[in-house]
Formats: sequence, C-alpha cells, structure tokens
Amino acid sequence: MEGYQGHFKTINKKNFRAKDSTIAMDDKSKMKILKEHYHKVFNCKVSIDKKVLEHLEQRTMAQELGEPPNRQQIMAAILKNEK
Repeated sequence: MEGYQGHFKTINKKNFRAKDSTIAMDDKSKMKILKEHYHKVFNCKVSIDKKVLEHLEQRTMAQELGEPPNRQQIMAAILKNEK
C-alpha cells in the first residue's frame, strides 16, 4: 500500500560497493563504505598556486546583502508570492 491516499513513494534502498567490489548489504557496512568515501572526498590534498589569485579581478561587494531583511521586506515578499 502506498499510503492512505496513494501519494507516498516507496523508499528505494541504496546499495554501495566497497573497494574490493563487494556489495554492502547491511547498514553497518554501508556506513563504513560511505565513511571511507567522504573521508577521501573531503580530506584530499591539493596543491594551490596562490599567485593565480592575483590575476583575478576584484568584484564590488553588495554591502546591502549583509543586512537581514526588515519586517516590511518580509511581508512584501510573502504577499508577492501569494499572488
């Protein structure tokens, strides 16, 4: 059954493959594979040439974007989206 009114989707379970080509079948092994993957992704060492930054053109900063919207701006955005 897909839910009371049929609008819920069934969950597709994801299968992950380890480095040794075995497929993870339980949650613990899936988490181990994901941990290794994201550790590799977010902790990779790259060489950066900071001299390249000197060749980039500095863009003007929009200082008004640093302030939070006031109540009037919030209400205007809500009313605009209700149309």
